[in-house]
Amino acid sequence: MASMRESDTGLWLHNKLGSTDELWTPSNIASLLTVSVIDNIRLCFSSLSPPVKLKLLLGMLHLPRRTVDEMKEALSEIIQLATVDSEPWVLMVADILKSFPETGSLNLDLEEQNPNVQDILGELREKVNECEASSMLPLECQYLNKSALSTLVGPLTPPIKHFQLKRKPKSATLRAELLQKSTETAQQLKKTAGVPFHSKGRGLVKKIDTTTPLKGIPKAPFRSPTTPSMFSPPSNRTPIAPPRTPLRKERGAKLLDISELDMVGAGREAKRRRKTLDTEAGEKAAKEEAVVENATPDYAAGLVSTQKLGALSNESALPSTSYLPATPSMVPSSSYIPSSETQPGEPSTDREQMYAAQEMFKTANKVTRPEKALILGFMAGSRENPCPEQGDIIQIKLSEHTEVLPKADGTGSTTMLVDTVFEMNYSTGQWTRLKKYKPITNVS
Repeated sequence: MASMRESDTGLWLHNKLGSTDELWTPSNIASLLTVSVIDNIRLCFSSLSPPVKLKLLLGMLHLPRRTVDEMKEALSEIIQLATVDSEPWVLMVADILKSFPETGSLNLDLEEQNPNVQDILGELREKVNECEASSMLPLECQYLNKSALSTLVGPLTPPIKHFQLKRKPKSATLRAELLQKSTETAQQLKKTAGVPFHSKGRGLVKKIDTTTPLKGIPKAPFRSPTTPSMFSPPSNRTPIAPPRTPLRKERGAKLLDISELDMVGAGREAKRRRKTLDTEAGEKAAKEEAVVENATPDYAAGLVSTQKLGALSNESALPSTSYLPATPSMVPSSSYIPSSETQPGEPSTDREQMYAAQEMFKTANKVTRPEKALILGFMAGSRENPCPEQGDIIQIKLSEHTEVLPKADGTGSTTMLVDTVFEMNYSTGQWTRLKKYKPITNVS
């Protein structure tokens, strides 16, 4: 029974540690070396092969210290059996591990007193001398740069160049890239230009929905009441320019009357001017709105300030420069001369309003950017009052300058402070630009 247990343990150890591919003992051997396994190994150690003996002895180094203390006697007996083994390597490792079970340290003073160790080291030196010196370097050499490595181990022999790769010239590479780009461009042109246009409608089986209006038909009538109907005789018809560009490109030649050329050119020029003005107005309004959103102090100071609006509403305005009262007083609204009135159907400025705004802002030296945006929005049709608590009428100060005006009695002149104010009525949609005069000093 004991011999069967010993043979089973020897076969199990050979399966675990007998592989020649792995010469070092893995760390997971520590979980396999239990008390019962160590007792069986002690009985069959002499019958094991030299690689298994070496891996078993080196596997003792992976055991925890508590396990070593528990199996101290069995481990010491196995090491004692290894010291009388005939294999030189097993004998040398056993001499190194002789003190390990008792003290936990290794015996490294072997070279001078053990002839077996001297023979093994002599064989190793011969093997090392046969190899190239640069391939047997310390582990720290891989962390050194070239100069430090040459200082430590001396000059390195350059590697032998056995062959040289023949690379294509740069012109061939450029030619291949140009050919590939031209091929890709040709394929893209084929994709864009090769889309067929079918004159027949798609999906003839699909039921036509007559409830939705046809696309492309304007909501306004095609002709005014004075224009003859389409069923009138051909002699009474007059050529009518198309109201919009056709959706599909017309093919073939189209004959135009000589009188239509001026009409077409004028319409195109007017359309271009209108598009330019709309673009400028849109960009300017967008910039002004962005400034209104971001600049809270200026906006509050220019529009929301109760003191400023109250002061502007209490100041006086005169109908003309020939009459100057002694104290400021409000003039009737009928005496104000409005520059224009706007009641647009949609929030957009026409050309006249844009010209008026530009002329007004040229001489404005007190208006801020948020106030300009508010004025442009009101002229474009915005009726959202930013200060509803101040009422429907809001005044914005545009400019301030001085004028020397003659007195009403003709006895001299007076220096007046002239404030130009832009008044917006959010209830009626009308705006007015008026002047308010304040006396400063009298010059006789």
